[in-house]
Amino acid sequence: MGNSYFQTYYSWPGLREHLPDLDGAEVLLAGCGRGDHVEFYSDHGATVTGVDVSEEAIAQARDHHPNYQFEVANVPDGLPFDDEVFDVAVVNLVLSHIAEWRPVLDSFRRVLHRDGAFVVATIHPAYQRQHWDLDQYAERVEVVVDWGATELPSYYRPMSEIIRSFLDTEFTLVEIAEPMPKGSKCDPLSPENIPKSHIGLGPTIFPSSRFVAECRKESQYVVSIRF
Repeated sequence: MGNSYFQTYYSWPGLREHLPDLDGAEVLLAGCGRGDHVEFYSDHGATVTGVDVSEEAIAQARDHHPNYQFEVANVPDGLPFDDEVFDVAVVNLVLSHIAEWRPVLDSFRRVLHRDGAFVVATIHPAYQRQHWDLDQYAERVEVVVDWGATELPSYYRPMSEIIRSFLDTEFTLVEIAEPMPKGSKCDPLSPENIPKSHIGLGPTIFPSSRFVAECRKESQYVVSIRF
């Protein structure tokens, strides 16, 4: 994750404000990286389990947080856990790198308790279309993104596909919200407070949305997803 402008003022504050009560909760962090925010969950009474595809990141997370469990796992290949073992699952900036969401969402639904919470941070499709200069709207588009140390595929998909993915895995959309940036550097949002790479994108830069959803079966899941 790191302490980038995006993480500091958009992603983490927007994700954090939609978390449920963590006291006594078993929390799964998917895409945990080196465990940057594990202390936040621990300070709020949670027990943390983290997974990430990067062996190096997991090694750092284990070194920094030896009291918690961290596993190398590629989320699209399935989650290496038993059914209904977590109260909260947090997926931070992972889904945008996955082509097929439905099997992945099924995996998270499987490992959550009946009243579990599912909180997801992902890139807004409006930002992807603008930033990547895409003409397509209805079709899924793969773009290889250079992250410096590595290149990763990212996927644009229309909002309808995003919503269908949750409906098809028995989540029902209830609410949408789009939090604005948090922090003194963004209050007010003036050019001198914004990195040059972000100027000109306007108030829709990295917008965030919250979804709360219910399972259509007898069990019930709460899902918060921010864009």
